[in-house]
Amino acid sequence: MIHNNTAVLNGIALYHPMIEIWSGTVRVKRAEDLKEATDHLPPSELVSDGRKRIVRRDPLRPMLAIRKRVDRLLRVHGFPFMGGIAVPEAACAEIEARLPELEVEFQEAVNNLCANLVNEYEVLEQEFPSWAEMLRGSRLGEADVKARCRFDVVSHRVAAPDATQSPSAAKRFHKIADAALPTLLEDIGDNAASIYAESVKGKGRASSKTAAVVRRLVDKLGAFSFLDPRVDPMATALSKQLQSLPLTGWLTPVETATLASVLNTLADPQSLIQQGVAALNSPDVPMQDEPEATAHPMTDDLFVAVEVKPDLEPVPVAAPQALPAAAAAPVYAAGF
Repeated sequence: MIHNNTAVLNGIALYHPMIEIWSGTVRVKRAEDLKEATDHLPPSELVSDGRKRIVRRDPLRPMLAIRKRVDRLLRVHGFPFMGGIAVPEAACAEIEARLPELEVEFQEAVNNLCANLVNEYEVLEQEFPSWAEMLRGSRLGEADVKARCRFDVVSHRVAAPDATQSPSAAKRFHKIADAALPTLLEDIGDNAASIYAESVKGKGRASSKTAAVVRRLVDKLGAFSFLDPRVDPMATALSKQLQSLPLTGWLTPVETATLASVLNTLADPQSLIQQGVAALNSPDVPMQDEPEATAHPMTDDLFVAVEVKPDLEPVPVAAPQALPAAAAAPVYAAGF
């Protein structure tokens, strides 16, 4: 088994978005809001009284959208790990360049909400006139709303406990390090399966935009080559397959088959790691190459239910070739 026994998981920065957004609700007060129904309610020790909405969801959406953009920024470079997003330290500069811009947008969205706070309160009170008095009595001030909104993203490195304090605790660090590669491959596999299902399966011809997304996925795999010696040959071989695909327009059926082959490989972590083992054990044996045109159509569902236009005759292509015998070499990563 390969262990990363260094004191620090070198090369990885762990980001934790700490973005808080007011829900537009406040807690229900039993003595005030439910006083007429108090005799019919279970004891508060058994049932919470819940929350009441005093602002619509719409004015909160800009802040929610910014939180999603932060998540996408981190996920483009990294993968979920230890409750955060693990990214290569080489990507930190790009991330740090974008975060201040997103923070400014977030604060502007908070300010816009507060500037229209009274109007927003009145919208809901007018929509529910029977409950207007209750809603009006629950209004929050601008300072209280701002206190419920926060933009922060923290980062740190993952390090082992001090061995001089607890040798056994320090030795357990390898369990975290060993989990990094399987977690990365699982995340990439899930993304690849989703791309294939949504943008390639049954379409016959994929777009160059889809190919660009797949390139970024392969680039992300290569960026974590420091995790394990098998990662680099995996990423290099897959990147080579994608080099011939066009940067604009639509892919031909053969090019689409190449893209599908790469996605199917990425979507199978076991196959991916086996190909990395094969490349290390037999460097002169190429990894699974792109499919070539033959007299046999693909056996999968790539071209199912595709309308064939006169100027777009599909070219029969072969199914992805079987892995070379060397790929059956033992797999060493934890979880595989």
